[in-house]
Amino acid sequence: MIVSASIVSCCVWALLASVTALLPLRVQYAPAIMLAIVVPFLLIFVGFEHGLGAVALGLAAFVSLFRVPLLYVARQMIGEPVRS
Repeated sequence: MIVSASIVSCCVWALLASVTALLPLRVQYAPAIMLAIVVPFLLIFVGFEHGLGAVALGLAAFVSLFRVPLLYVARQMIGEPVRS
């Protein structure tokens, strides 16, 4: 089995995202924003090394871990009232 730098980076990102989810809510914002900013670059890196199938899996992992913030942003973008 070949281990690539992009897959190791994705694993580290997933571990960091899981640890961030365990933090108290008031402390989660800064690390979560940094992790969300890194995702497009990480997925491009994975895409160059492994193709679109791996990018789809990485995108699914991102959406799974960040589903609540992504729904919040989507609702704000389309103008729906956001439940608090």
